[in-house]
Amino acid sequence: MKEDTIFINRELSWLDFNRRVLVLGKDKNVPLAEQVKFLAIYGSNLDEFFMVRVGSLQERANLARSQKDKDKRENKTNMTAEEQLNAIMPKVAHLQEDCDKYYEKALENLDACGYKKVNFDAMDKEQERFWKKYFQNELFPILSPQIVDNRHPFPFLRNKEIYLGALLKEKEGQSLGMIPISSQMERLILVRREGKTEFALTEELVLHYASLIFGKDAVQEKCLFRVTRNADIDVKEGMMDHDIDYREIMADLLKRRRKLAAVRLQVTPTAPQEILRLLCDKLELSHKRVFAQKSPLDLSFFYKLTGKMEAEGNPELFYPTARPMLPPQDYDLAAEVEKHDVLLSYPYQSIRPFIAMLKKAARDPEVISIKMTLYRMARESQIVQALIEAAENGKEVVALVELRARFDEQNNIDWSKQLEEAGCTILYGFDDYKVHSKLTLITKKGPQGYSYITQIGTGNYNEKTSELYTDYSFITADLGIGEEASNVFQNLAVQKLTETTEKMLVAPLRFKSVLLDEMDRVIGEINALPREKLAKVPYVGEKRSFIFQAASIIFKTIYDGLGVRKLTASLKSAKDGIIDELVEENGKTHEIG
Repeated sequence: MKEDTIFINRELSWLDFNRRVLVLGKDKNVPLAEQVKFLAIYGSNLDEFFMVRVGSLQERANLARSQKDKDKRENKTNMTAEEQLNAIMPKVAHLQEDCDKYYEKALENLDACGYKKVNFDAMDKEQERFWKKYFQNELFPILSPQIVDNRHPFPFLRNKEIYLGALLKEKEGQSLGMIPISSQMERLILVRREGKTEFALTEELVLHYASLIFGKDAVQEKCLFRVTRNADIDVKEGMMDHDIDYREIMADLLKRRRKLAAVRLQVTPTAPQEILRLLCDKLELSHKRVFAQKSPLDLSFFYKLTGKMEAEGNPELFYPTARPMLPPQDYDLAAEVEKHDVLLSYPYQSIRPFIAMLKKAARDPEVISIKMTLYRMARESQIVQALIEAAENGKEVVALVELRARFDEQNNIDWSKQLEEAGCTILYGFDDYKVHSKLTLITKKGPQGYSYITQIGTGNYNEKTSELYTDYSFITADLGIGEEASNVFQNLAVQKLTETTEKMLVAPLRFKSVLLDEMDRVIGEINALPREKLAKVPYVGEKRSFIFQAASIIFKTIYDGLGVRKLTASLKSAKDGIIDELVEENGKTHEIG
């Protein structure tokens, strides 16, 4: 990495972000149940980071090794894929140490609140009898142990599934015993005992009673482990055969994703060296990718535990419940939009009026078509059901379903099939672009001719996440916007980018340039203000007005004089009157110190 760069590497920056999530897992200002949720979020975030970002870097690093003369560096911090991977791993190891500490503290706090985790290494006789019986009756019959030796090949290890590994004594040496702790099993076991709720993890129970499976004298050492695999699939890989349906290509790629290369191995407690060597060899992982931890390999069980805590009535352990504001019972969003534009703000306002509007449109005899872009949808989507109803009622329904919505691909494939079966026209977007836009167009034909209701939003058409994430939903009956939205959908249908608009900003061709022009206009207006008025601008203020004014004059003078197209500066350099980098129109670079 260049020492004088003003940029932070994207991957390392993301790890810093996840550290902030992790820290919320010990923040005393955060209610306890919310703390453990943040620990779970941290874990799932890290899983995805390895599957997507580390997976992608690993692919690029492998390519660079095979093409040594093409050692590609990313354009901000000048790091190769290999250098980024080498910087990531120790940082993750430090994060894991912190996670282990925060987890132990969380268990202490949970115990104090009446929720005690079972320690299988420190049970009394009564506990021992109970859990041994539970294991023999509930778990033993459904376990599928396997032996790995010269006669039995090493099995495929599923992504993010927990396994027990046991070093077994044989007559002529050693073998490896393995038991998959299937994700189909109930992982969190809850028991009421002595006025407390005790909870145990299935994999730890299996670990404790491994000798009942493999034989008392056979088990020498044992551990739990979990593999994370690359999930960064490349759609273009499957696009060679033009006779295959795109949806089938995506379905095939999803199957291939499950078998992609391993990128991380987690173990707890410390794995025996023989097991570790075998796993690293079979998974083709270096020891840098092995993370020994004291906390569970998957912290998602905290979600179920907090659900139990909430059901038992512990409001002090949670943030106060907040629900989206509902409209009046007879509220008609379409009628409201006919009078004036409407802006909904999620999660503070409910998505229900929008869903009700879609359902009404599905039955309205004046509505002739509904067109919509779909990126992420709920598993039980009322929005998709409204589109299906509209199609069954004879409306023209066009749905662009983005099949490359990462980790929602299968859900989108399933919904696209149902929409198609109902008579909807399904589009799949572009080869080189994901369609992230949230755009809905309802077209009506009445006595006065055509009219439109257009919705433009951030976020997703997902009624569940709309109660969690901050997003906007703008709905208008403006004829000009409706006509432009209609043009956008026409272009999408023929794989064409939208090049000309008057009111809408449509990426990629009509968004950045218009936005930059508008920013330049606002900056110009601010630069023209005298300093006294500049100080009253909220995002400038009295203290920064001097710096702002001086820096603007310096930068504009250089910008106009040299005809540069790019100029970058840190806050410190702006304050000191120093410009870090100038790029002229011909691409020549000047560096000023």
